[in-house]
Amino acid sequence: MALQIAHAGNDAGIVTISAGVYTSTVASTTGEGVAIAASSLVERADALLYQAKLSGRNQVCGGDSTAA
Repeated sequence: MALQIAHAGNDAGIVTISAGVYTSTVASTTGEGVAIAASSLVERADALLYQAKLSGRNQVCGGDSTAA
């Protein structure tokens, strides 16, 4: 569902969003998954947000702990 909210200050004429998303699997007792601190999770998502912003408007960049 596209809301198409008007935004005169945007070249597209509508509100756009860029996002950085990072996921992590909680490490299990069997050693599966990679545990990371919450602050590290936020830092990685923030870095991905800036990567998305550098890529242009209306972008999403993502990553996960399996690629770390």
